[in-house]
Amino acid sequence: MMATFQFSNDRVVDLDFCGQIHKRLTLDTDLMQRFKSAGEYLTGRDAEIKNTTDPAVLNTMCDYAMDAIDMILGDGEADKILSLKGNYSVFDAIDVVNYIFNEITAKIDSIAKTDIAPATNRAQRRAARQFEVPRHSHPLQ
Repeated sequence: MMATFQFSNDRVVDLDFCGQIHKRLTLDTDLMQRFKSAGEYLTGRDAEIKNTTDPAVLNTMCDYAMDAIDMILGDGEADKILSLKGNYSVFDAIDVVNYIFNEITAKIDSIAKTDIAPATNRAQRRAARQFEVPRHSHPLQ
């Protein structure tokens, strides 16, 4: 009997916003480009407003965070998500950005751990066993 190869379905990031809006993102080249662009966009904007003391900067920061959300999820999605809160602030927009970034990053990390784990050869396995403590050598046994 021959084994059958199946492509994995675990390359999906499921986002849940207050149990009301659900987004399913496929971890692919397009998403990774949008993710990277949004990160670079926020980093560039942060430098622009870093030393500003004008209180209106909070509105500008909120706009930037919402732009980043739209870059990743699509135009108009930030408005839909933040309208769930009603009277939202810049800090709510930042929380949403952080949630999206953390979920995508966690999925990338989990795939990297399973898919790109370094293969070990016989010599590497022997070297690793060399440092294991045999079970029967415990002094209280």
